[in-house]
Amino acid sequence: MANPFADHITIDLTAPGNGPATIELLDMYGRMVKQVRQNLNQGLNNLTVYGLDGLANGTYALRVRYADQVLSKKMLKMVNVK
Repeated sequence: MANPFADHITIDLTAPGNGPATIELLDMYGRMVKQVRQNLNQGLNNLTVYGLDGLANGTYALRVRYADQVLSKKMLKMVNVK
């Protein structure tokens, strides 16, 4: 997972079985700015969330929900400003 990110986030995730996952990106006020639902296959999954180029630079929380598990990671959006 690239951190900081610019216009997309790629996640490598190992799932114990097949099933739907929800990927959420929240700003530091807890507002959801992006939500993607994807089906996972048992084993290693490579997930990419696109469409993040319109977000302001700053800190975000990435949250992945799968079955009864929730994974969270702090992410930094950083694009060179000239």
